Amino acid sequence: MDGIFPLPFNTLLKWTPGTREEEALAQTYAWKMGLPVPRMLSYGSHPPGKNYPTSSGSIIMTRIPGETLNNVLESLSNTQLETIATDLGSIVTRMRRFRSPYGSSICNVIGGNIRTVRVTDMSIGPCPDFPTFHRDLVWAANPSIKDYDHHRESFRRLLDKQYAIVFTHGDLLSHNIMVQDGHVTGLIDWECSGWMPEYWDFTSMLRGPRRTEDDEWLRIWKAIPINCYHEEYESEFSLWRLTQDSWSYG
Repeated sequence: MDGIFPLPFNTLLKWTPGTREEEALAQTYAWKMGLPVPRMLSYGSHPPGKNYPTSSGSIIMTRIPGETLNNVLESLSNTQLETIATDLGSIVTRMRRFRSPYGSSICNVIGGNIRTVRVTDMSIGPCPDFPTFHRDLVWAANPSIKDYDHHRESFRRLLDKQYAIVFTHGDLLSHNIMVQDGHVTGLIDWECSGWMPEYWDFTSMLRGPRRTEDDEWLRIWKAIPINCYHEEYESEFSLWRLTQDSWSYG
């Protein structure tokens, strides 16, 4: 048994091998910050058994109204796309009001390793500083790819700037954004959250191959008012080109 299961009283159960206590805590932090997220009601840790060769976790949480953005993206008007972009900008701005208790460390919400699809085994860190994080992301670069030197230099340029460490969702894609009536109602799936460089949520939104200009998700990304990370996206694209063979998925 694994997946998402509806429960009475407007609640649901998430039970998967990848569900960790850190995700439940991140939801709790986000909820206490006043962000539109499911309220975590309880967390359970389950030992290996018949259905799971490894331990698993479960979260009982409240339900967010609406449906995931990816299910309705192609049906939205230009006005609705712009409204959703504005809503996302407001939510991320609120997330950034809180200072990390771990200083310059790049880590999850309790100071440990970060879950991300962008590295082998879906885990990185904790990293004491940005240069260490940068090194750990690119260690699996494939030198045989086309334009290797160009992409290596493109990603290296991230080291030329200073970035604030901010509270970050970590997987801000359309399947983790709930919408209703053309507005964002909440963000779900906080397993990749943590204290990350300020550009991370924005560059992660476009991870993988480049999108065409008529792509609705790209249009939302460009319209988010606080998105000033177009140069960082170019570095992100180069990271993907360098390391895509080592990604856990995506």
